[in-house]
Amino acid sequence: MRSSIRARFDKLGCFLFDSIFYGAPVQPYKLIYISPIEIKHSPCKTPSTSLIRPSPVLNGDWDLQLREFREDVVYKSFKYHFEHDISWDKTEYYQFMLDRISEHGSYKSMTAKAELQTRCDQLDQLYNTIKENGYKTQRELGSEKINSIDTEPSLPPERKEITVHISRDGEFLWSGGAHRLAITKLVGIDKIPVRINIRHQQWQEIRDRVYKGEPVDDELKNHPDLQFDS
Repeated sequence: MRSSIRARFDKLGCFLFDSIFYGAPVQPYKLIYISPIEIKHSPCKTPSTSLIRPSPVLNGDWDLQLREFREDVVYKSFKYHFEHDISWDKTEYYQFMLDRISEHGSYKSMTAKAELQTRCDQLDQLYNTIKENGYKTQRELGSEKINSIDTEPSLPPERKEITVHISRDGEFLWSGGAHRLAITKLVGIDKIPVRINIRHQQWQEIRDRVYKGEPVDDELKNHPDLQFDS
């Protein structure tokens, strides 16, 4: 019930603050399918957003300074652990979580070092499940979800998918869901569902032109975010 109320709230906020200003629909819960290898970068600094704008259209230079996802502490640690058999407690991510608990008293509901091993066991389970059974949406998982990794149970399933931003030129930039994105890259999943978080205003203007039937450059014609339901 709480998640359905949140979904209605999100759609209203999306309409009032974003959709109303553009022709091409800004659908906060629509999922698109892309290859994990298309997500190569993330913004060095993402602009702040609000809870009432789940898929905002924002201008600015936030999409120009980027860092590589493969240099992210989660991806590097997952690669060392799963491909090189390095124990979790020897990885940067383990130390990162430990530092957060020490400095702030908790990290993702964990408040003690002893809880870290349970979390690491759950990450092993998540990796094995995706490797053996393929990737499912959060809604498809339902009760199969590894609940203790779900730190936001009140959110609708679509809000908990891997999220991406889209830059002014249409590049997918990582936003959220580092665990699952790292795993899908490592096990070689072909396509994954992602939810779009922020679109750059210049990209949304391209979407508007396509939505009105105006031509675009050939390399953009098959972009997943430029495919509209008829």
